[in-house]
Amino acid sequence: MAVPKKRKSHTLTANRIIKKSLGYLAKSLGVLNWRAKLGRKPIFIINYHRILPAHEINHYLFKPMVLSLTVFEKQIDFFRRRCNVLSLDECVSILKKNLTIPERAVVLTFDDGYNELYSIAKPILEKYELPATIFLPVG
Repeated sequence: MAVPKKRKSHTLTANRIIKKSLGYLAKSLGVLNWRAKLGRKPIFIINYHRILPAHEINHYLFKPMVLSLTVFEKQIDFFRRRCNVLSLDECVSILKKNLTIPERAVVLTFDDGYNELYSIAKPILEKYELPATIFLPVG
């Protein structure tokens, strides 16, 4: 009588989901081939729109544009521990001067300048001592 094989648990942690998603995205966009052709490491530009407490997201019309405060802080902690977070000025300088791009280089940006960027995101970025750029609408 054959003994059934034990199945591996396929529970995915948030980090594994993010890694797999970024891997599939990079592969589908040809980033990996593009990187090899250029012979340079990529700089990932991470763009945020809104950061809100979880209970406020349910009332928000454009949910894909919003990240919960808890998830945002986990991402920022991940970037602090695992990546080289550059300011946008540092990124531009590295590219203009053709300097070596650090491993796992990341630039954090925010669009639209919502109030919670100052009240929610800024304290978290200061806590982890990470730079970010805010793009404000004009006109």
